[in-house]
Amino acid sequence: MNCIKVVQSRLFVILILFSFLVSCKKATLSHVDYINWVENEDNGLNVGKEFKDINFQILYKPVSYIVAKELVNGGIKNNEVATRIKELGNMQYATLRIKVANSNEVMGANIKSQNEYYERLEYFMNNIQNDLVLIEDKDTLPCLLAHFERSYGLSPYNNFVLAFGKSINKKADKLIVFDDNIFGTGRVILKIENKDIEDEPAVNWN
Repeated sequence: MNCIKVVQSRLFVILILFSFLVSCKKATLSHVDYINWVENEDNGLNVGKEFKDINFQILYKPVSYIVAKELVNGGIKNNEVATRIKELGNMQYATLRIKVANSNEVMGANIKSQNEYYERLEYFMNNIQNDLVLIEDKDTLPCLLAHFERSYGLSPYNNFVLAFGKSINKKADKLIVFDDNIFGTGRVILKIENKDIEDEPAVNWN
C-alpha cells in the first residue's frame, strides 16, 4: 500500500509540473491573429486616457507587430521577416493617437485663428517629439522620432508614429509621457505594464 501511495504522489507531482509548463508556454498565433491580439485593448498594449473632450491613446508596438503589419500590407515577403526584425530591433515603437470630441482632426480643434492652425501644424510635424519621453523605472529615453500622420479630416483622430531608444530595463513597466502644451491637459502619462509585454504571443510566420 505504501508503494502505491508513493507512486500516486509522484504522479501527482508530475501532473502539477506538466500543467505548470503548459500554462507557461506562450500561445502561437498567425501573424494576422497576432496583430489583432496586440491591438485588442484587453491585452494591455493599447491603453488610453480621457480628459473631458480629448482622448489620448497609446499603442505599444513590439517589433513583431510592425513586421506583421508590413507582411499583411505587402511591404515585405515571408523570407524577409527575420532580416526585418533584426533591422528594427534597436528601438522601441508606439503610436500615439489623439482624438478631440466634435472635431474631425486635431489640427483645427479649438483654434482661434489661421496662424494658430499653422503653428500647430509646425509643432506636430517638427517639435512634438521634444515633449515625449519613455520612462523605464529610473531611466528616461527621449523620443527619437515622431511622425505626424495627417488625416485631412477623413478620420476623427490623428496618429503620431513614435520611436524611442532600445529598452534598458526589460523588466520595468513603460510610461510614455506627453507634456501637452496644445490642448491644456498638462502632463499625460500612459502606462504599459511589463507583465502584458511578457504575455505577448509567439508568431507563426508561415
